Amino acid sequence: MGTVPGMTDAGALEVTYSTLKAKQTLRSWVTALALSAAGEELSSAHLVGQLRRGNRPGVRHLTHGPMPRELAMTTLADLVDLRDRGLEGPIPLPGNAAHAYARTFLVSGSPRDAEESATKEWESQTGRFLKVGEQEDPAHLQVYGEAVGLHQILGEPRDDEMWFPGVTSRLGQYALRLWRPVLDGDLQQGEWA
Repeated sequence: MGTVPGMTDAGALEVTYSTLKAKQTLRSWVTALALSAAGEELSSAHLVGQLRRGNRPGVRHLTHGPMPRELAMTTLADLVDLRDRGLEGPIPLPGNAAHAYARTFLVSGSPRDAEESATKEWESQTGRFLKVGEQEDPAHLQVYGEAVGLHQILGEPRDDEMWFPGVTSRLGQYALRLWRPVLDGDLQQGEWA
């Protein structure tokens, strides 16, 4: 057993001054899953942070949950399976790039568009503004030995990794398996001010 930090009368609450990224969104969603699976009455999780639209800053409020206990249990079992697969060997599931892949694929249905979105998060960009991509993350450098392009980690899914028809990359399969339930409109709502 454990405790959930930030519990309020409305559920779990996390507030940050930073722009919301994939890692924070995932943590909020997993909190809602755990609370729902435990049968807690207050089983929603709220995440508040910055939203940037060009030069206009705003506030983003995400609410995850509540969800039916059975759905939460099934989804947690899927997450455990992903963890177990990751313990067997490296899986191509970089946080922001996988999030971008899934978000784009679920809107467009195009693996090519999804790979382009993921590339923008994965690869460093130079020019007028320097953007350090996930490829420079020490954990990824440890696995791949050097900063490699996204095309080098896409991979081909094994037979037991074909969860979504039409998605031909291993990264795409894993990105959708993790992020599809999070991005599903029934489990997440956003408010902007």
